[in-house]
Amino acid sequence: MSAIAATGVTSGVYTSTYTAAAGYYFTADGQPSGASIAADGRTATFTFNYDNTDNAGASDSAAQSFTLKMAPASQSGNISFSYADAIGSPTVPADVPLAGVTGDSKTGTITAPEGYYIVSIAGDPYNVVYTDETHQEATYSVILDDTDNGNSATDRDSQDMVVTFAPNNQTANVIQAMPDGTTSVVDTQNAKTNQSYAYEYTTPAGYYVASGSAAAASGMTTEISNDGKTVNVTGTYDNSKNTDASGTDEQTQDTTITLSKSEQVAMFKINVPTWPTTVTAKMTPVQGYTAEDITLPQGFSDSELTKDGYSYTVTGPDGEIYDTMAKALAANPIFDSTNNGSAQDTEAQNFTVTYVAADQSATICRWCAKYASLPTI
Repeated sequence: MSAIAATGVTSGVYTSTYTAAAGYYFTADGQPSGASIAADGRTATFTFNYDNTDNAGASDSAAQSFTLKMAPASQSGNISFSYADAIGSPTVPADVPLAGVTGDSKTGTITAPEGYYIVSIAGDPYNVVYTDETHQEATYSVILDDTDNGNSATDRDSQDMVVTFAPNNQTANVIQAMPDGTTSVVDTQNAKTNQSYAYEYTTPAGYYVASGSAAAASGMTTEISNDGKTVNVTGTYDNSKNTDASGTDEQTQDTTITLSKSEQVAMFKINVPTWPTTVTAKMTPVQGYTAEDITLPQGFSDSELTKDGYSYTVTGPDGEIYDTMAKALAANPIFDSTNNGSAQDTEAQNFTVTYVAADQSATICRWCAKYASLPTI
């Protein structure tokens, strides 16, 4: 409030009412004699008598000077919080009240709850600067305004800001680990913080998941089927941070499922003709695991299969007919990938040896001995 000049005559009375500057009020104490302050401090009425200075001219050589004291009014602000698109009912942070007087500067930091980011801010008087592109954190500053509150401790027009949080993007992966140690991601899902997750994993043919071989990510559970062919992964997305504006999850929830090879069987058989022979029927199973080499059992090498008076063929698991066991095994060298899960093999690979008796001839002559000496005509 600027100085005001008033003129009068010796012993004349001066009376005037003043209004406090915006955002200020007249104090009740420390005022000059003749000052009357309104109850709310917004106005002051001042009365005094001009003195009797002996002035030679129109100018007062010793002007009377009075000071009406003012103080900055109480001002306030408030920062409140809300959520948009949240799953469930996350805890709303407590309001941040700001208190001071006209012209005060207030600063602070807003940090989003774990798993959320700042999606919007409403409050024009505030200057807000985000710490980085993820909007997980922001700093604010505000200068308290000059609302005409008089000497009241209550602000008639609080400077308020509303900060809205939204859930971060979260990522859950299912990783398949083969028996040889190689891994691959077989499923990736993205959703929001605290959202429900579900996925059913199915093993590739020839493999199964043994008990205890499905390591669930934090917040997830796994349930392996009795036959080990499927795993149900369920749970809730966590509240990790994002590393960039596109929502890359800082810490993905990775569930790792480790596979075991299913048991497989190769069956070696010998078929013989139905009439009496010197070849014996035989059946020998060979056990192994998916994709492993089939080992030839004793008694089925070509040297062992060769029998005088017989020829043989070998029908392989592929349905082709081979003239040697070596060729049949070379064409079908490994155990297959029958989808047995953790159970025994339901479809054996058959190597079937079929013997055929060689044709034989004989000469029978009833009178040959009696007429052996007769001349030949």
